[in-house]
This record gives sequence, structure tokens and C-alpha cells, in this order.
Amino acid sequence: MSKQEILNNLEPLFKKAKEDGLWFYTRYHDSWFSPKELREKHKNEKFIWDAVNWELRDPMERIKQINNIIRNHIKEKENIYNRINENYLYIKK
Repeated sequence: MSKQEILNNLEPLFKKAKEDGLWFYTRYHDSWFSPKELREKHKNEKFIWDAVNWELRDPMERIKQINNIIRNHIKEKENIYNRINENYLYIKK
């Protein structure tokens, strides 16, 4: 499939993304792009992949994922502080 055919196949997705405020998501490196960002990537000859490689998702889904990651890292940090305090010496948080 040619580059132009791929870009043409993506046009309905770009239209829907713009209308519904969605972003392009691909499992490849868990990548998220706004429609504007993906168009810029295409101009730079990057991420020119057929529509089967993309899902349209609400970008707030990614915000929720990031918040969960942050919460988990904070819990892990607190756990390490607690373990240090219990086993060695007092460490200020």
C-alpha cells in the first residue's frame, strides 16, 4: 500500500477524532497523539501506518492512566520510607 493510500485511509479517523475530541492511540510504545500531532508526524514521514494500527480514544483515559501510575509510585515510595524507618534509621520524607 502506498503512503498516499494509507493517508487517505486515515482521513475518516481524522474527521471522527476532530468531531469527537478523540486522540490516536497505538499499542506501539503505548503512543498517544492528538490529530494535530499525528498530522505533524506524517509531515515528517513518521507513524504513517494504516488505520488498522490506530484506535481513537478519549485523551482523558490517558490522564487517568498517568494518575494511577503516579499514585502507585507514591505508594511505593512511602513503602520504602516505612521499611527504611522500621529497619534502619529515621529518614525525613
